Amino acid sequence: MEFSETEMELLELQADILKMLANPKRLAIVHILREQERTVGELIKITGYPAANISQHLSLLKSKGLVVTRREGTYIIYALSSPKLDQACDIMREVLMEQLEHKRNLMAKAL
Repeated sequence: MEFSETEMELLELQADILKMLANPKRLAIVHILREQERTVGELIKITGYPAANISQHLSLLKSKGLVVTRREGTYIIYALSSPKLDQACDIMREVLMEQLEHKRNLMAKAL
């Protein structure tokens, strides 16, 4: 099977996004932002991560278009860029839950 130039470009973009989400701290931030938009201070309080760490991860997520910002007074508010990111996270969690359940069933049968 040969991929078109456009398809290859999409695959590269998809790989970039998946690499971005492969970091547990960034994934935690995405999961928190799924609930509601947050400031850096709120994310620090919820995660316990250092401010510099949160800012770095948010910068990377923003650079890949996964989060957007808006200013409210002196605060910068972060939110997911698309509700489809929620759907993608939900689907991945469902796949992982199925795999976990399958492994548990195999272990139960082995005992």
